[in-house]
Amino acid sequence: MFYLTFRAADPQYLKLYTDEVAAFEDRLRRRAKEKRDAALAEYEAEEKVALLLLLFAVKQKRIAAAPGGLDPQEVYESLPEEMRAAFDSQDVSRLQEVAMSMDREVFSYHFQRCIDSGLWVPNASAEDAEKAGETEEGAAAEQQS
Repeated sequence: MFYLTFRAADPQYLKLYTDEVAAFEDRLRRRAKEKRDAALAEYEAEEKVALLLLLFAVKQKRIAAAPGGLDPQEVYESLPEEMRAAFDSQDVSRLQEVAMSMDREVFSYHFQRCIDSGLWVPNASAEDAEKAGETEEGAAAEQQS
């Protein structure tokens, strides 16, 4: 009966039909949008977890490479501004000036953390000189041979 009245192009049935089709299309679009949004949210959550795991692994590598088991990046970021500026300039005399101007305990605390994280290597110039001396001795021994 429906198709017969539809064929006859009864305006009431035609309107009912187009309304039902439009409602069905709206339900389909709404459901597709919900599914797409849910899939996108799940993907973003997985990406966040993967990024956090990667950052954690990088941090663990930095800590493992540090002699005292402290994260060099965290130690650097926790330094007072003037001490950080002295490290940035890589000027020992500037660091000594900061040591004189700061409270001794505060400077000692931060400086020890720098040593433990590997930001500062005590007697690094002496070690470099020893390595250079060993290299020169090795080169001289090779020349004598």
